[in-house]
Amino acid sequence: MLEDRELRDLFKVESDEHLRNLENGLLNLEAHPSDTQVLGEVTRAAHSLKGAARMLGLGRIESLAHQVEDTLSRVKRGEIEFTSLVFDEISPLLDTIRACVVEAVGGGTAQRAAPADVPMVPPAADQSAPKVADGRPTISTPAATPEVGRWEAEARSYRIDTIRVEPKKLDDLMAHAGELIVTQSRIARRLSEIEAVSSFLEDHVRESMEYRLRLRPSEPAWRENLEDLGVYLKREQEFLTRLGGYVSSLGLAVSDDNARLETVTNEISGKVKGMRLLPLTSIFDLFPRMVRDLARFLGKEVQFLTEGGEIRVDKLILEEIKDPLMHLIRNAVDHGLERAEERLAGGKTQFGTVQLLAKRSGNDIIIEVSDDGRGISTDTIREALRNRGVPGDEVEALSDNEIKGVIFNSGFSTSTTLTAVSGRGIGLDVVKANVQRLHGNVTVESSPGVGAVFRIVVPATLATAQVFIVSAGHRVFALPLEAVHSARPLAAADVFLLEGKEAIAVDGGPVPVANLLPLLGMDGRRPDASQGNDHKACLIITSGDQRLGLVVDEIVDQQQVTLAAKNGFLKSVRCLSAVTALASGEVCPVLDPGELIRLSGERSRGHQVPLFKDKEARPVILLAEDSITTRTQMKRILESSGFEVVTAVDGFDAYNKLKVGHFDALVSDVQMPNLDGLGLTSKLRAEKAFTDFPIILVTGLSSEEDRKRGAEAGANAYITKNAFDQKELIDTLRRVI
Repeated sequence: MLEDRELRDLFKVESDEHLRNLENGLLNLEAHPSDTQVLGEVTRAAHSLKGAARMLGLGRIESLAHQVEDTLSRVKRGEIEFTSLVFDEISPLLDTIRACVVEAVGGGTAQRAAPADVPMVPPAADQSAPKVADGRPTISTPAATPEVGRWEAEARSYRIDTIRVEPKKLDDLMAHAGELIVTQSRIARRLSEIEAVSSFLEDHVRESMEYRLRLRPSEPAWRENLEDLGVYLKREQEFLTRLGGYVSSLGLAVSDDNARLETVTNEISGKVKGMRLLPLTSIFDLFPRMVRDLARFLGKEVQFLTEGGEIRVDKLILEEIKDPLMHLIRNAVDHGLERAEERLAGGKTQFGTVQLLAKRSGNDIIIEVSDDGRGISTDTIREALRNRGVPGDEVEALSDNEIKGVIFNSGFSTSTTLTAVSGRGIGLDVVKANVQRLHGNVTVESSPGVGAVFRIVVPATLATAQVFIVSAGHRVFALPLEAVHSARPLAAADVFLLEGKEAIAVDGGPVPVANLLPLLGMDGRRPDASQGNDHKACLIITSGDQRLGLVVDEIVDQQQVTLAAKNGFLKSVRCLSAVTALASGEVCPVLDPGELIRLSGERSRGHQVPLFKDKEARPVILLAEDSITTRTQMKRILESSGFEVVTAVDGFDAYNKLKVGHFDALVSDVQMPNLDGLGLTSKLRAEKAFTDFPIILVTGLSSEEDRKRGAEAGANAYITKNAFDQKELIDTLRRVI
């Protein structure tokens, strides 16, 4: 690894540029092998890369770049013709160079083959130059299996570590920095003025105290006191007038300084944000070679077009959007486009087209991945749904748009075979999740036999966002404004059960609801008493076509905030998308609506915490006892003591009831069929939702060893039937609930 940090950064930028120019130039040469200008440019790029590596003592990169330059020089001299096979010979060298660069700049260890081990592509049936139809390039020669895993890995790990900044932009920032220094000096002067006013006030307080001492009541001197009082009041009036003038002048000056500071900081903020905006070509240029490799592997003739690469978007958007685009482009080549013979039979040109297009729409960026292939067959999707067990009438009730939306579901695929490229039941659900994480959405349009268009809409920048600030359990959270459908107060009468889950009516349809803190695993089992029981606040959040009523204590504010990416241990926090600092200085997590909705769906299948708890409702006890006689007697004891009781015939029955119902405690026997009390307790304690759930074991096993096993399993109390005291049971229940 290079020791000099500055040289590392410079070489990383320079080598990335040379490698990108080489790959793009080679793609152009494959389509137009007689283009001498492009040939000269790629040869110079290889030569420059070799020279830079030599200057830094990077012998391996120098040797590899020399091999590339030598091959291109032979083409330039007319000794060999540039064909797809020449491209295939150079490509592994470029991959190895890229890996060596990563190692040289401290990004990892190069794992590609040494120059002598670079694999050669076996000769294909057609070794001529690429075919051209209607003046447009196609790729048809089959090749070895492309490194699909490499494309995926690079997409997931794609990060922009270095940004080139125009000198003029730096000059502008320096000018604004100078204005900040002037403003800082002015504010320092205001501080000295405030100190002068404070000193003036202290002097007056001291003099005023002396006057008040002289004005103590005294009968013989009441006339003199009266005169002194007049003087005192006059001095007070003069003081207040002067103080008012000082404060007014100071207030105007501070207001002027604040306006100046706000202008400068806004200018700096805007320019810094502008520096974070990079052209889409930063990632668009990464895809042509991937398309070429996949097309050659699949034996398809593909033309790849891009448009709108000059549009500038936030660095964070670029880093996160590469993976979704890679999936869509790969699927377009693999699933969308037909082979040449199939296209010709269908009246199409033999080569297919995949287009990557970007355009602006207000503050959003629209990116489309389209192809002129076979399109999406709704009949095929309906058949796949029926094969997965979805009732036929439900399938037929879905509209065509709803059917097309099914392809974004996790694990859904219409492919009957698994390939090294796609068809593995993953991909489009990843696209949807990643785009939603960017506060965007993805849709699809398609006509059978004509093609498909996948449309992604994301904001141009993630540096700032409009958010709702909410409070829950004395904590604050932020939710992106665009993900909030509506806000409303929520009363107990608004909530109803739908298939055992709490829901409310929104726009005439049911929407599931959930308390925020329990959903995040940050709260106990019971609703926070400080929230009140009669009314709560509810935000209807959306993600795609899914909605959730999110219940919080209070909707505090709506703010424009600056977002900071989550890092360190926060990267593993599932429902967190970013963090921000509020105007109060408080650090506030920005929640991911899509993850909240998905998490709510998972939690709805487990332990439930009711939104509202009847103040007069009796505690609900689950009684697990296999003996009907004992079960009946204990049920009577508990009910006569003010508890509501639900019974279970064994541990397995109790576990299933706990997963779908709400209970305040479990009273269980130990010796039961299917699942005994100790096993039930251990099973519950292993689940986060039941970590603090009250469990009391009542059993005839009374030895110390038995008690020890009960404690180790996680029971709150262990009561023996041999010396059964119903008062002990009731007191214990009331203590643990």
